[in-house]
Amino acid sequence: MAKSKKKVKKTEKKVTEKKAKSEVKKDKFGSRIGSTNAKVNAILSKKAKKMGQIREEAKITSTCYEHLNKLIEQGVVVKSEDGYALK
Repeated sequence: MAKSKKKVKKTEKKVTEKKAKSEVKKDKFGSRIGSTNAKVNAILSKKAKKMGQIREEAKITSTCYEHLNKLIEQGVVVKSEDGYALK
């Protein structure tokens, strides 16, 4: 009987962990709130901005090239010679 109680507790723990993960808040693009990608998303607007300007305004040191390309693939962002902008 003791083994089955332990098994139930493990299962309950897994369910609780899954709930906690699913309750992570995300922005309108699906990025976790507070993440670098969410910071980049918050900077994007209809006005085109260069990569350096986005990084500076988002206060990040890493590149956001891959993230912006994903947004382009999703059809949310467009890239022009002026920079990146929301569609």
